[in-house]
Amino acid sequence: MSTLLVATDFGPSADAAVRTADAWASERGDELVVLHCAPVCRDAIAQQEVIREASDAVQASVAELTGRGVRDFRMVIEAGRPHVEIVRLAESIGASMIFVGARGSAGIARALVGHTAEKIARYAHCDVMMVRPLRRSGKILVATDLSNSADAAVRAAAQLSRERDMSLTALRVIEDAVPLPPNMGMVPAGSPMLADLIEQEALVELRANMTRLGGHATSMVTWGPVPEAIVAAASALPAELVVVGSVGRTGLARVVLGNTAETVLAQLPCSVWIVRS
Repeated sequence: MSTLLVATDFGPSADAAVRTADAWASERGDELVVLHCAPVCRDAIAQQEVIREASDAVQASVAELTGRGVRDFRMVIEAGRPHVEIVRLAESIGASMIFVGARGSAGIARALVGHTAEKIARYAHCDVMMVRPLRRSGKILVATDLSNSADAAVRAAAQLSRERDMSLTALRVIEDAVPLPPNMGMVPAGSPMLADLIEQEALVELRANMTRLGGHATSMVTWGPVPEAIVAAASALPAELVVVGSVGRTGLARVVLGNTAETVLAQLPCSVWIVRS
């Protein structure tokens, strides 16, 4: 049995995260831990009252969203900065995945936009799922650069697509500056023929990679920059979930661990699953 951690601030995206985490825990027989980060009070008595009120609110919210009673999940109330408490608690309880809303009504909103999102993805020891209120399309998009970390994301996405009977699309993004494959010959640089050959080579490699990993997917190759390409592909499908690895040898590393994290997390219309290799 694994342990799943979901953070809530009672906003719409946090509610979606609680429902999603509850569904995963129920399907797989995992333990569900619900964390709420309360504001820090200077007065100890006031702090106790804030924590008591937060405990009551979490119990009522979880019961309404999932039907779970107080004995059916573990509740944790912490006073502090959301991203710090999320990462700390996840490690201390050995969580296999963190669920958080992609938007929030209070501190969680700041935890998922900009530099703090990078910190959660960088320092969490486990997978992270950033949840938006669910729009059902039955489609998963997994982005891969054929690295080991991306392979882990592909395997996770393929397993989920089988379990949920969802269609899977594998996306490989060619950035503007790419080394030429050895069989390009004397094709002039910048010619449409060169672009077609590079794209065909990338598609062949992607399909071979998917076959090796056992993923039955539609293969798609497009040109970068990587963040914009992922957002465009997810919107066009439309994807219910985007799956990416936490590190990579090309632009995918920057999707979740760098300056483009805010771009992707702010613009993607769906939930994002960041898979640890």
